[in-house]
Amino acid sequence: MAYFRAPGEILDFTAPSGGVTVGLFYLIGAALVFANATAAEGVKFAGVRKGMFAVAAKATGSAWTEGA
Repeated sequence: MAYFRAPGEILDFTAPSGGVTVGLFYLIGAALVFANATAAEGVKFAGVRKGMFAVAAKATGSAWTEGA
């Protein structure tokens, strides 16, 4: 039987090859997560799976479209 444990917006993930940098998005398996902390490869970090984020657009002529 399954039981509810937590909302699941912030979970612990293991940093992939090259590590993670706070404030950037990473694809961990099938989950797109926002790094809440900087972590070296193989170290656990808090990844946010759900929410609203304010990010800077890429500078060099990149135009973001809906859903990008």
